[in-house]
Amino acid sequence: MTSKSIINQCVTLLEQGHAAEAEKRLAPLLKQDPENFHALQLFGLSKHLLGQPKDALKFLEKAQQINPNFSAVRHNIAGIYRSMGDMSKAEENFRKAIALKPDYGEAYQGLSEIIRFKNDEPLIEKLLEQLATTTKIENKVYLHFAAGKIFDDCGDYQQAFRHYSLGNVLSKKNWNSKSHTENLAAIRNVFNKDYFKTRKNQGYTSAAPVFIVGMPRSGSTLLEQIISSHPLVFGAGELGDIPSIADQIGRYSETKQNYPQCITDLPVEVFTGMGKAYINRVYSINTDKPAAKISADKNLFNYMHLGLIEALLPEARILHIERHPLDTCLSCYFQNFSKGVHWSFNLKHIAGYYREYRAMMDHWHQVLPNRVYSLKYENLIAQPEKTTRAILAYCSLDWDNNCLNFHKNKRPIKTASVWQVRQPIYKRARGRWHNYQSQIASLIEELKDYSDEYELSLEQ
Repeated sequence: MTSKSIINQCVTLLEQGHAAEAEKRLAPLLKQDPENFHALQLFGLSKHLLGQPKDALKFLEKAQQINPNFSAVRHNIAGIYRSMGDMSKAEENFRKAIALKPDYGEAYQGLSEIIRFKNDEPLIEKLLEQLATTTKIENKVYLHFAAGKIFDDCGDYQQAFRHYSLGNVLSKKNWNSKSHTENLAAIRNVFNKDYFKTRKNQGYTSAAPVFIVGMPRSGSTLLEQIISSHPLVFGAGELGDIPSIADQIGRYSETKQNYPQCITDLPVEVFTGMGKAYINRVYSINTDKPAAKISADKNLFNYMHLGLIEALLPEARILHIERHPLDTCLSCYFQNFSKGVHWSFNLKHIAGYYREYRAMMDHWHQVLPNRVYSLKYENLIAQPEKTTRAILAYCSLDWDNNCLNFHKNKRPIKTASVWQVRQPIYKRARGRWHNYQSQIASLIEELKDYSDEYELSLEQ
């Protein structure tokens, strides 16, 4: 097989999320040809996706030395520095990527997400020039989201919303709300009160796992950063293991049904085995904190699978973080999610998704009383020590001052909130929706019941 064909294969593998397989195929090629620019670049990306940022930088910086004018390498280096919390070097490399490729929309967006802009920033004029001339739709999307963030920073909320709206419309993401609603209803139908009454004493016994669930942009990255700053907690990030188990567990069904219908006819041994497999997998990826006794899985969409988690890992802790419905939903609309969150590009879809999420959480509170620990983002930022002490107590952890210095935690972070959690608690994001009341009147009306209820709960 030629080096070109290996490179092409690995590009596809990385696009599909198979970083380990890409690394495996690239290693022999680099051994044979250590100066292969494209192999170095892809190998560095593989290392980054596998949670090895320092190794990733080593290979990407070597690639950059070979071809210093390749803007994508600069952009990738910037992304790694960003995940590591070195915002100065991230900004430097994002700006160099833009200098090499003035229409690099993704680099503009990346840069906009890690600094607060002022009106006199020269980059604003350059960005608007590119918006006026670029013809590539995908590039326009990145540029509009970047412009939205920049104008929001500058307090020009009318222009900010205009750009965010254009970015969302041009994304042309499709969302099948009917299928999603039917899927959640099927899960609720299976995991009812009777199921948990008859299915006791199953699953793998371990108090190690903590699952953080909720809506995107609800403060979950901050919560994960706080608890993973404790010396006995390993922040595992957004793991896909529980959804993967849901996809595969049907193969053990005697009636050959898929999840969730298969759940009622599965042998107890299946739940024990898969629960243990989950624990072993998390232990296998924890190379940084071997003394940790607790792992934090921040796949927010596990909120759909709390019944499955209960069946697999009955002693797991579940942290549900909430934020004001309008702040949450608006922040989702303002985020150009790279994959999987197609409902976030349309305000009507966002409102519908939010209502389905709340109905799902209400169901879990009913059928699994006292199993979910709910906390509010607003309380976390207003009373960080008091709220953090309560969270640690729920996780059976002693107090540790590192949890208040979470911004000094150097663990890699890949979510959009990476900039926010690299600095001390701030309150600028609370009540952000007030700046956009006239533009989101339909969203305000659609979520009025949840917003009123939430605001009342904050006053208590």
